[in-house]
Amino acid sequence: HEAIAQATAVRHGGEAREEETVELTAPMAIGFLGVSTAMLLLLYLLLQAGYHIVLLLLVLLFVVAGANSLTLLVYTPLRRLLASACGQRCAYSSATLGPLGAIDAPLAVATVPAFALALVWFFNRRAAWAWLLQDLFGGCVCFVFMRSLRLPSLRVATLLLSLMFAYDVFMVFISPVFFHDSVMMSVATAGEPSASVGSSGECERYEGERMPMLFMIPRAGPSE
Repeated sequence: HEAIAQATAVRHGGEAREEETVELTAPMAIGFLGVSTAMLLLLYLLLQAGYHIVLLLLVLLFVVAGANSLTLLVYTPLRRLLASACGQRCAYSSATLGPLGAIDAPLAVATVPAFALALVWFFNRRAAWAWLLQDLFGGCVCFVFMRSLRLPSLRVATLLLSLMFAYDVFMVFISPVFFHDSVMMSVATAGEPSASVGSSGECERYEGERMPMLFMIPRAGPSE
């Protein structure tokens, strides 16, 4: 009876995890614009001040967010696969990890490869093929974010899209009037590799830390 009760609790917990959504209201849409503006300006000012360590912190945050998002997307189909392969008891089983307590077994199975893949990207993020994993994790983060929000009405959706459209136009095209350069472009292209001629006359190349929260596509044409 205890095993059945535990499996039922895990099952209800998994279903609640799948159904967690936030209903976006008009004040929340305005607040979202304010938080986005403040974060972008903060990044811009820190980078302009020379605090490029913030890029490494963003990379670490991207690793955690990407791995967690991939885990959430893999969790449901993995649980259904286990249910069809070895029954409901296997799909809704849990494993005890000592002081950490009980953990949903399908969630643990999905978490390990997701974080392993994220670490592979982290240690090879400057490789030529790393853009594949970066785009994968970026897409997972966007999908989970969109799945977690619910727009209750067309009015709220129109307000949110209008505010974010104005936000993009201002940060890309109008911000140079106030900040002498585009805030959005400066943050998006921060940390790119650079080269300079040293005192010995040799060209010295510095590998920068690129912004991870963007989608990358390799250049198809010949490099200049």
